[in-house]
Amino acid sequence: MAITISYEDGRGEAIPKREKFCEIIYKVDDVVKKIEHVEWDSVIRVTYYLSDNESIPYILDNCGFEYVTIVKTTRVEKYKIEELITYDKKELYFIKKILTDQFGSWICRQEYDINATQPILIETDKYYSDPDDNDKTLLEFGYDHDGLIDDVGGELIRKIEDGNLSGLDKFLKYFPNFLLDHPYYADANFLPH
Repeated sequence: MAITISYEDGRGEAIPKREKFCEIIYKVDDVVKKIEHVEWDSVIRVTYYLSDNESIPYILDNCGFEYVTIVKTTRVEKYKIEELITYDKKELYFIKKILTDQFGSWICRQEYDINATQPILIETDKYYSDPDDNDKTLLEFGYDHDGLIDDVGGELIRKIEDGNLSGLDKFLKYFPNFLLDHPYYADANFLPH
């Protein structure tokens, strides 16, 4: 089991040593296990990647930090789901799920009501990437309380108008077949049908 430590600045760029503001990344066998977020030379929070043989209570009892985000990773077909569960003084504070494709591009980001553990539909965003360049997000979708498209932004929209296309009718004026070709983006459901 090889453990390595590296450092990054706030932009995710590698730096040679710890600085006043940075992230300390701990990897086990080249897999990220823990990230310590440093501000003013103090670790203010930790992101911990949960292994199959670890439990959340064990991490909370043994990590030594008050503000902890635990990341549980699962796979469904060609998709990866990261569930980020944040605790403040061992109290559940925040839940977010991120769906990525096989290239690591974000497809959906959804926040959850911590009391009902249900998605907050207006806090759901979906991303349509360029099929030829997965690092380039062409469209970004936001949803209303009913889980229907509320606004659309992204590079393609900026080429048409300055800002967002509010409402489905306006979006369909410029992209009449998009939702027929890509029905996943029509509502706030997390996983593709």
